[in-house]
Amino acid sequence: MGKHILILLVTICHLAVALADTECGENEIYADCTATCNPEDCSELGFPKSCPSDGSCPTGPGCICRGGYLRDSEGNCVDAGQCPSCGGDPNATVGCGTNCRKKCEDLRSRPTRCPLGCSLYGCDCKDGFFYDRFKKRCVKPSECRFI
Repeated sequence: MGKHILILLVTICHLAVALADTECGENEIYADCTATCNPEDCSELGFPKSCPSDGSCPTGPGCICRGGYLRDSEGNCVDAGQCPSCGGDPNATVGCGTNCRKKCEDLRSRPTRCPLGCSLYGCDCKDGFFYDRFKKRCVKPSECRFI
């Protein structure tokens, strides 16, 4: 009888620890994989993120921000609209995220077709600025870096 009670207590303790691990803060949800293809914090807003093509998860389970929320500099999940625009790039504005015909390399090549779709949380360079993929921000044409 004592052995069964001990097993029951150990099982209850394991369940309590597992449930505690799934408790998340305000505007957070628990996910089996914390790596997402979307920005996770305000500093990533407007920058493309790569996703594993094989569907694997490079991270473990944990808490992530709910849809439409990103982590601020203090780690809290805030409405994405409260984040500094486009990762703090003053030369960018919320947009489609393609910078169609507004990339530094476009200055040296023939115009290409613009993609039809837009990125969630995308940013584009303001008029007169071009996206420099090396500096990862919008710059004046004279500041573009070519390699």
